[in-house]
Amino acid sequence: GVAAAIEPEGGGSADTMAWTTFGWGYWAQTIGEVEVPPVDKFKWLEPRRLTHVCNRWAQDHTTDLHYAFFNGNGFEAWENVWGIWNELVPRDAELLRRVATILRFFGGRNMTFSPTWRPHEPVDGDGVYASVFPGADETAWFLVNRRNASATPSLKPAADVSGGDWTYYDCYRGEELADITLNLEPLGVGCVWGRKGAPDADGTAFLKTMANLSATPLSA
Repeated sequence: GVAAAIEPEGGGSADTMAWTTFGWGYWAQTIGEVEVPPVDKFKWLEPRRLTHVCNRWAQDHTTDLHYAFFNGNGFEAWENVWGIWNELVPRDAELLRRVATILRFFGGRNMTFSPTWRPHEPVDGDGVYASVFPGADETAWFLVNRRNASATPSLKPAADVSGGDWTYYDCYRGEELADITLNLEPLGVGCVWGRKGAPDADGTAFLKTMANLSATPLSA
């Protein structure tokens, strides 16, 4: 037979996590649009859990996309709300394209549901927050800039993901990093990919795709 996954609109509850492996997250409505990104409680308890952040009537989805990306989660791109058209504005649509490309790449490498996922990893940058998703001989950091000003945060990798055999890439801009300092757009996102050795073919194609996508500023 075919495996089925249950995704309750209400998000589910801790006592049903064994069989509700997905869920919607109405976080902006319940938590508010706060600067510090919330941590997905269910994913913290079970990293394989996937929440789709939903805010059906919003006309600005920046916070929703930040919350989803920070947690390595999904986003409910709902434009036709029961026949009422609520189109994503061009900036949100482009941010979603870039976030989705990053999440799908690292999800395909079994990293966005890493059992050693660490939200709120230390980062040097005001208004910037990071999560780290370790893999096998590679690690990804997802960053969100919660302020409406450019930011240049720096990361200091832990000893187990640093050293002479590690190379780091800005996987938002698709380029190798000489040091782990990023240039984040106002209310933008960032991504660092650290790995031992050169990227494989899929990684090289991914970096090229991200270089093309990020060549145009979100504000354009």
